[in-house]
Amino acid sequence: MDRVDLIEVNHVYDKTGRPVLDQVIFYRWSHSDARYQVVAWRLLRSPGQVPHRDWRKRVYVSQWFDAELLRKVIAGQRRETWTTYDPEMAERAIYPIEYRRELATKPVWGVPEPLLR
Repeated sequence: MDRVDLIEVNHVYDKTGRPVLDQVIFYRWSHSDARYQVVAWRLLRSPGQVPHRDWRKRVYVSQWFDAELLRKVIAGQRRETWTTYDPEMAERAIYPIEYRRELATKPVWGVPEPLLR
């Protein structure tokens, strides 16, 4: 399980208003830069990836199978945006991809082994 500070559901459109891609972007707050920095992103391929509110725990949860891993990402905040540019790509000019933390590589604990193969 990963924890981030913000999960963004982003819908990118071209200049004529046609959809280009839907993605989920995961951010961590940088105290030194005083802004959110992209940790990772994934194409939005299933409804389960859309963060849902866990009212008991007061967090947003995004969960899906990513290759053989069951990913679960938790954040205190969620936003949804509609843009004509890709915010994740724009972030690369400010904070290069090689410096990103990325998501955990371990599977979520408790998932039966055969599901991960």
